[in-house]
Amino acid sequence: MANVILITIDAIRRDMFGSYGNPLNLSPFIDSLSGQSLLFTKAQSSGPYTQAAFPGLLSSSHYLDYGKPGRLS
Repeated sequence: MANVILITIDAIRRDMFGSYGNPLNLSPFIDSLSGQSLLFTKAQSSGPYTQAAFPGLLSSSHYLDYGKPGRLS
């Protein structure tokens, strides 16, 4: 894999995207990327809210591994 772009969006449902079946064309740019990208259909967050989820997203670790979640930058 030569290039990796990580797109994160906080608080959106997957059924808003055409690439997941929405026929209303609400997300044309992201839908255009899905044809040449990995599309995950069964993903789960490693934390209960955004700030706690990013350690798992970026380092495959649990958010409590870094102490109190409020100290994450």
